[in-house]
Amino acid sequence: MVLTAAIGVTSIFPVAYTKNQVLRLPPNAYLVNAKNHKLSVTCSGKLPVNLMVSMNNTKDKIWQSIPISVKSFPWKEAENVAVKKFLILGRETLKWSMLALYALSFASDIIYSISRNKELVIPFGLFIGCATASYLTEISQELINVCGYGHSPPVMQFASISCVLAVVKIVAVYIFRGNDLLLHISNGGLMQVLWSWRKILKSEGQASALE
Repeated sequence: MVLTAAIGVTSIFPVAYTKNQVLRLPPNAYLVNAKNHKLSVTCSGKLPVNLMVSMNNTKDKIWQSIPISVKSFPWKEAENVAVKKFLILGRETLKWSMLALYALSFASDIIYSISRNKELVIPFGLFIGCATASYLTEISQELINVCGYGHSPPVMQFASISCVLAVVKIVAVYIFRGNDLLLHISNGGLMQVLWSWRKILKSEGQASALE
């Protein structure tokens, strides 16, 4: 009778059955039934203490097994040096990749103009590009002085002008469908920017050598 009544009752708590009684257990507990039908309830909300002690002992043993030279090594300084080296390597890689791309583009534009019998456009466009780059350099330098950024590095200045000339080249290729004059104007401007940049780097190298 007790077993039949217990089956019919609906409750949110789990129910454990024995031969002579029905027990209600809390929801965060589980039942271990032994051979002699004794009941034991254990709570499962905490980690075993033995496991935590074992993990701490293992951590201490690993730390003690590490040589003193490894412990005293300046890892933070090594990290900073490695980051600087990777940045320098990335900058050099980007620089030479852009130079190779410019050389290939310059050669392809010359071949394209020759194939269309427009050889005279090449020197004319290069001259206009060089003059335009020089004019943009002077304007940007005046703007830097007016805005109070007199100590701004020339790298940012040349990078901005190069971006403008690259946009001109993209417009000439994809909007004007290969306009020869615009192509060689952008090539001449980029060539002038690279030449000016090389002169500045050379002068900075000589100044550092004298120091």
